[in-house]
Amino acid sequence: MGARPTFVAVANRENTLKFMRRSGSSVVEDDGATLRRAHAALDAIDAAVARGCGSGGASTTRYLGECHKTHETTTLGYANATGTKIALEYEGDVRVEDAVETFDAIAEAYARAASGAFADVGERIDSDALRRAVDALLAS
Repeated sequence: MGARPTFVAVANRENTLKFMRRSGSSVVEDDGATLRRAHAALDAIDAAVARGCGSGGASTTRYLGECHKTHETTTLGYANATGTKIALEYEGDVRVEDAVETFDAIAEAYARAASGAFADVGERIDSDALRRAVDALLAS
């Protein structure tokens, strides 16, 4: 795998953050800057789905491509039929194949955590397995 994301946010259909992680951080980030970044990316994903990109339109892909860009970072989006949205932030260039592979790995880990026997419906996902899977994909 090539470039690695520096930030991951996962939300449900209502844009409730279910999981968020930043590289180099051992805790879920709830500071204002990180929350703003996550919600800007999720709003951009909603706009892409509304335009008919990815899973929201005729396309069969869940990958939405670039959804948000700043001077330093590019945020890519993913949305599936259940309304789960994933935002990955990268510094620098990333190959589409690498991004799709990362999205698929995170989506699979998230689905396992969200459907676990002890998952607390409606709450943030607090799963060691999900954290480990995401940490393995984040830039160090």
